Amino acid sequence: TDMLGKVFWYCAIGGTVFFMIRLVMMMIGHDFDSPGDGGIHMDTHSDAAFQLFSINSVTAFLMMFGWGGLTAYIQFKLGSTLSILIAIFVGIAAMFTIAIIFKLAMKLVSKGEEFKIEDTVGLNASVYQRIPAEGSGRVNVSLPGGILKELDAVSEDKSVIDSFKTVKIVKVIDNNTVSVRKI
Repeated sequence: TDMLGKVFWYCAIGGTVFFMIRLVMMMIGHDFDSPGDGGIHMDTHSDAAFQLFSINSVTAFLMMFGWGGLTAYIQFKLGSTLSILIAIFVGIAAMFTIAIIFKLAMKLVSKGEEFKIEDTVGLNASVYQRIPAEGSGRVNVSLPGGILKELDAVSEDKSVIDSFKTVKIVKVIDNNTVSVRKI
């Protein structure tokens, strides 16, 4: 086959292989589309990015550019110019389709309940790891909605608090540490 046919074949095979690798990696929980890969990423607060130039959409473009071009050029024996135009059209259509699919899929993702340590003040907690007079231990606190959170804890009055005791959270020390007192 001539040079144009080879270009279509390389795009079709390369795009398909990379697409399959991406599909398998996403199914097992690994994703290359993370900050730093150079792609434009969807911001859940803005549709500006639209993920048109993500790894997924570029892969779809290459794959479909190759297969569309091969079909037009070899199967239907259309000329070079028309085959290239058809390949570009099919590739761009694939890019938009993938971008739309991923945009819709992102709407299915829930961030869940956002944890704010300040919300634990005033709640009772169970001592998970003994809290020494000086130093810290660990407590489990149940938040509304059935969320169980484990936090570092210090004794408010500098007394030892044994494991499995119930305590009240009285203040926040930092992002993962609270001050507690015996009930």
